[in-house]
Amino acid sequence: MAKVRYNQNSFVGGELDPTLFGRTDIDNYYAGAAKLRNVVVLPQGGVRRRDGLRFVADLGAGTTPTRLVPFIFNDEQEYLFVFAVGKLDVYRDDTLVATITTAPISTLTTAILAEMNWTQSNDVLLLVHPDIEPIEIARISDSNWTANNVVFNNVPSFAFSGITLSSPATTCTPDSVSGTINLTTAAAFWNSSHVGQFVNINDGRVLITSITSSTIAKGSVRVELSNTNLAAINDWQLETGYEPVISASRGWARSITFYQGRLVLGGLKSRPQTLLFSKVGSFFDFDVDSASAADAIDVTIDDDRANVIRNIFPGRGLQIFTTGGEFLASAGSISSPITPDNITLQRGTFHGSGNVRPESIDGATLFVEANGRVIRSFLFSDVEQAFATDDVTLLSAHLVGNIKHMALRRSTAADGANFLYVVNGDGTVAVLNTLRSQNLRAWTLFETTGTFTDTAVVGDDVYFIVQRNINGVDVQYLEKLDNSLLLDSGTSDSAGTPQSLWSGFDHLEGENVSVVGDGFTLADTTVSSANITTSEPVSTVQAGLPFTVEVKTLPLLAPFNQQMMGENRRLIAMNMLFEASGQVWVEAGRTLTRPSFKVFGDNILDTPPAAKSGWLKVPLGGVSREPAARIFQTQPAPFHLLSLTIELGV
Repeated sequence: MAKVRYNQNSFVGGELDPTLFGRTDIDNYYAGAAKLRNVVVLPQGGVRRRDGLRFVADLGAGTTPTRLVPFIFNDEQEYLFVFAVGKLDVYRDDTLVATITTAPISTLTTAILAEMNWTQSNDVLLLVHPDIEPIEIARISDSNWTANNVVFNNVPSFAFSGITLSSPATTCTPDSVSGTINLTTAAAFWNSSHVGQFVNINDGRVLITSITSSTIAKGSVRVELSNTNLAAINDWQLETGYEPVISASRGWARSITFYQGRLVLGGLKSRPQTLLFSKVGSFFDFDVDSASAADAIDVTIDDDRANVIRNIFPGRGLQIFTTGGEFLASAGSISSPITPDNITLQRGTFHGSGNVRPESIDGATLFVEANGRVIRSFLFSDVEQAFATDDVTLLSAHLVGNIKHMALRRSTAADGANFLYVVNGDGTVAVLNTLRSQNLRAWTLFETTGTFTDTAVVGDDVYFIVQRNINGVDVQYLEKLDNSLLLDSGTSDSAGTPQSLWSGFDHLEGENVSVVGDGFTLADTTVSSANITTSEPVSTVQAGLPFTVEVKTLPLLAPFNQQMMGENRRLIAMNMLFEASGQVWVEAGRTLTRPSFKVFGDNILDTPPAAKSGWLKVPLGGVSREPAARIFQTQPAPFHLLSLTIELGV
C-alpha cells in the first residue's frame, strides 16, 4: 500500500456545506473544513479559538425579545442601547448610565422591537416602525437622555380614497403666480380641513398650506399661474380627498437613513413602495415644492412587482432593498446629488430582501433575502456597469438559517480580518471571517450554553444578548467578546495574595462552572451565594461556562489522487503545527488520542503548563472511504492551529 501526504496549509475556505464533500475539483476543498466550531479564521490562514464572553449585565428573567442598537457619538463616547418592552437602558463602557421608561419609549412592544429600524446623526438617533410615530432619542449628557416623537413639517399628501372636485360658490383672487401666495375669496369659505388640499386656478395649481382666515388661505404654487385675475364662480376648483402619507391613521415608515444632507423615509405603511426625501439640511421638512434642487422629494417605485421597501442603505448611490428586488436611487450618475428633477429609481436585481438591516463590507452591501437563509452582496461592477448579487453563503449554506440579526466588526490593528456576526433562529451565530485582499471568505459557527438572540458592534467591541437557563430559570444576559477570557458568561478577578474564595458570580448562582486560576485549569466548582471556591489558592481567576473548540477535516484525499474517491484509505499519522496552544484531543475513526503537551526542564512544577508552539505528531488509525480527523478542545485553554499534514495509505 502506497503512502501519500495530505497537506492543509490554511483554512481560508471555512466550514463547507456537506453537499460539497465531493467537490475535490474546487480550491476551497483544500482550504476548507467539515467543521469549524467556536473558532475564527485568520487572514494568515490558521484557526484560533474564539474569544470568551464576558458577563456585562442581567437583563431580566424570561424570553421576551430584547434589542441592541449601537450609538456612536464620537471615538471616545460610544454607547449601547438595550431596548426591552417599554424600556431603554443606555450603557457606556459596560456601565448602565441611563434608563428611559416614559412615553414614547413606553409604547414599544414585542412586535415593534422585532422589526424596528433606526439611523443616527451626531447626538440624535431616530427610531421608526410602521405602527408608531417616529421617535427621536437625544443625548444631553452621559446620564441625561430624552425621547420624543418627531414632528414632521409639510408632509406630502395622497388621495387614498379618491379625489373630489368641487366649484365653490364664491370668487377667488390669487396675489401672485408663483412661490407662496394668498388666495382670497369674496365670501367666507376656508377652514382647517382645506390644508393639504389643492386649488386649480388660472391655469395653475396651488397646495393649501395654512388658513389665515375664513376668506384667506395661504398656499404653495405647484404649477405656475398664468395671471392674478379674479376667478369667477365655476372658474376655479377645489380638489379634496388628500391625506398626509404618514400619520396616526395611515401609519409611518419602515426604514430610515440620512443621504446627501437629507433624511430619507422608506416603506410607508400605506404607501410601501414610496420614498420621502426631506429638504437638504432641514431633516424634518418634507415640502415638495420643486422650486429648487434642495426641496423635498416624494417618489414611488413603479414596477410590476409588489416592492415593499424593507431597508434603505447609503452606499454607492442610495440602495433600496424591497421584498421584490433591489433598486438604486440616483441622479443618473452615482456621483451627482439627487434633486427633485433628476432622481431615478433603477432596478438592480430581483432577489428580494427581508427585515434584517444590511451591512457594508469590502465595498459591497450584504443583505439577507426574504427567506432568511441566504446572504447576498450587492456590488456594482464597473465592467458590466450594473449591480451584481453574489450568494456569500453558498458554500456554507448549512450554517445559516432563519436569520434574525447581523452586525459587522471591521478589522483592527490587533485583528486583521473583518467579522460579520449572523444570529440564526436556532440560537447559533454564523461568522463570516473575511478580508478580500487575502482571499479570506470563511464561515465558522459559534455555539454556547444557551442561545444567542441579538448582536451589536460598538467600536471594536462585539455584544450579544444570550438567553441562558441558570439554576432552572430562563434569563437574558448582555455579554461581550473578550480575548482575555476562555469561558462564556465569564467573570475574572485578581488579588494581591493567593486565595481560594472568590465573589462576584451571582449571575451563575447554582451552576457548575469551569475555573482557570493563575493560568492553570482548575477543578470545576459550583457557585453558591455568588461565591466560588477554587481547588487551589490563586492570585488570578476566571470562571464561567465552558465551550468546545472543534476543527474537523474534510474527507482526506491528496489532490493528485482524486481517482481514489470512494475507495478505502487508511489513516496513518497527523502532524499539526500549533502556535501557543493548550491541550487538545484528536479523533480519527475509532481512535481517540490526547497528545502529550508535556514540557521537561527545571523549575516547571509551580508554573502554568507551557503553551505548545511547533509541530506535534500523533498516530492515527482506521480505514474508511471518507477518512477524516477531528481536533477538539474541551478545557479552557488557548488554541491556534496553523496547518496540518496527514499521512494516508492508499
